[in-house]
Amino acid sequence: MLKPVRMCRVDCLVAQGRKGAVLDRLHREGLTQVDTIAEAELEETGMVRDQPLDRASEVSHLLSRFRGIKGVISRYHRTDSNFLDELLGVDKIEPKPVPRMGYGELKDRASSFLSQVEELVNSNAKKLADLKERKERISSRLDKLSPAAGLDVPLSHFHESHYLHSTIGLISRDSEQELEAQLKDRFQDEYASTSYVDGETKVNSYSVLKERSNVLQQVLKSNGFEELPVDGGSTFEETYFDLLSQVEEVEDVMAAAETQLKSAYEERYDELLILEELLSLEEERCNVFKRFGSTERVSYLRLWTPRRDCDATVIAVDEEANGCCYTEIDYDPEDAPTLLENHPLLRPFETFTRLYSPPRYNQMDPTLFTAPTLVLFFGYMLGDAVYGLIITLLSLMLKRKYGAYSRKVADFSFVLLCCGLSTMVFGVLSGSYLGDFLAEYVLKVETRNMFLVLIDPLYKSNAVLLLKVAVVVGVLQVILGNLLGILDKILQRDYLAALTENGSWLIMGSSVPLALYLDTTVAAITFAVGFLLLIKANGFMAFMELPGIIGRVVSYARLLALSLTTPAMGTAFNFLVALSFTIPVIGPVIAFFAFIGSHVMILFMNSLGSFVHSLRLHYVEFYGTFYGGGGVEFTPFIEKRKYTSRR
Repeated sequence: MLKPVRMCRVDCLVAQGRKGAVLDRLHREGLTQVDTIAEAELEETGMVRDQPLDRASEVSHLLSRFRGIKGVISRYHRTDSNFLDELLGVDKIEPKPVPRMGYGELKDRASSFLSQVEELVNSNAKKLADLKERKERISSRLDKLSPAAGLDVPLSHFHESHYLHSTIGLISRDSEQELEAQLKDRFQDEYASTSYVDGETKVNSYSVLKERSNVLQQVLKSNGFEELPVDGGSTFEETYFDLLSQVEEVEDVMAAAETQLKSAYEERYDELLILEELLSLEEERCNVFKRFGSTERVSYLRLWTPRRDCDATVIAVDEEANGCCYTEIDYDPEDAPTLLENHPLLRPFETFTRLYSPPRYNQMDPTLFTAPTLVLFFGYMLGDAVYGLIITLLSLMLKRKYGAYSRKVADFSFVLLCCGLSTMVFGVLSGSYLGDFLAEYVLKVETRNMFLVLIDPLYKSNAVLLLKVAVVVGVLQVILGNLLGILDKILQRDYLAALTENGSWLIMGSSVPLALYLDTTVAAITFAVGFLLLIKANGFMAFMELPGIIGRVVSYARLLALSLTTPAMGTAFNFLVALSFTIPVIGPVIAFFAFIGSHVMILFMNSLGSFVHSLRLHYVEFYGTFYGGGGVEFTPFIEKRKYTSRR
């Protein structure tokens, strides 16, 4: 509990022909972390980098084909998840039990699935893509033709002849006169213009000699002329309705293709997910060998495993290798990965240790000392019984609804439960129930006179007392941090560092009570000894570190600041709500919504603030005295399943 789980390093030489069976067994049991052999070590031992299993490329190819199918039909996937599900990242999936199968059987099932589904999906997906492109082209023409949709004018009039160039299109009424003037100026009488009117739409056509078509196009373009397409049926009207008919035909064919894809999704999607997951596990097993060394006859594996599982790991390797293996165990490694293992009540709080940085293998795990103070600080700062009750009920709801689907949400709900209960206790002791709502507006008594109230933080000079409490708490936690630092370094047999880096602060700190209650000379000598030890540890930086300890302790004054914020805000908003209640007719309605809205806002803002500042006090002030982190987490080589479970 005080340190990460003790680990063993197991180095194995396994016959090439048995390495696949060994890794299959280790993958199923998930007791070990597979490490990568460094290139320098391979050169030193005369080995080369091992290669994936022969079937690795085949598995990867099958997997890519499955993912291609999934990419097409997964767009039909609809879930019943709500906003909260997505916010918490919870997928309510019931894994399906599947029997254990070898690669041969898995390959046959995957190939059979692909032969039945792949061609259907890919052909319809390609058809849809082509049809969509065709529909876009037709729709683009429709948009251009729509202004002339009602014109019964032959399109052949505007096809380029041997002598003439003709065009038809739209021009704004503001530009029409200017265009006519420019055409008259450029072409004199050597052009023809015609207007066609269809309701509110006016369409103009222009014709010139073919050799002067470029000049016409320049003049039209400079005046914003929009040319209409003239390929298609006999008239604009017929062409427009023919294009509409083509769009309908394309949409019918697209709907048929969509129906087939949707049917493939409904009938085979679950099977696809199962086979994809099994192939992913197979791919992981095939490629893990790239971490190993090898010779012509053996593979060199390096495994990390907790000491309690060391014998089971060695037995598993020996059994699957049929005795064709050699293992060497290091029971006291220095650079092992970190595996945290605390009491079940503390395990949810390991998240905050990982969030900062996992401890190094031989370093102390701070989770035991983080959990209780984190909860107490949160409750102290939020400190309202009703808010605490709401948080508690919310945590129970999250646990009941999502606990079975997500370990992270289950852990979070437990932390939330502890923080809610702490907030309720401090709320009762300070008499805060939605600020002064219960005392002032329900019971009509002074807050300090309520049952079980220990101290009203807003009454007279009580804030000064609470500030002293906050500073004392800070001093105690800083002392605890240095004691833990001493213990950690002693366990690592670094006695000098224990004395100079952490002991120096305790020695200097002891000079304060000595000066107050014993003798100033003794206190001065004690402080000098401690400061010399600090210089020994930090050199010139000791002069910079000394003022920092004061800031570290004073930082705990934020406990007071936030503990006053919640009741003060609640009291202020309650007063405003009471005033709005006196407004004629609509006053009670305004008061109701103002009351609910204000306290929801206070709950959200101050809960977030209490949580952030609690973490800050631990990460900066507490951890800064003894904890460095920098460890690498133990990541077991294990089958990660989402859609399947072992039968």
